[in-house]
Amino acid sequence: MIADEAYSSRGFRGYLRRRGIAHTIPEKTDQQRHRHHRGRLGGRPPGFNREAYRRHNRVGRCFNQLKSFRDIATDTRRP
Repeated sequence: MIADEAYSSRGFRGYLRRRGIAHTIPEKTDQQRHRHHRGRLGGRPPGFNREAYRRHNRVGRCFNQLKSFRDIATDTRRP
């Protein structure tokens, strides 16, 4: 599963981990600062596959571009 920063909470990551779902979610900067501030008690940073996230972003932008051509796709007057 690839998701945006909005889904980067520890609870959501734990839920995915318990269900055995591999995920790529970027960590928010405030979460990174908090983890670093806690030192050893902050734990390890979550795994993040930058290349997979970049591909996800590219696909999302492509779909947004295709949505702008909706009038062509839904025009019933054309044969």
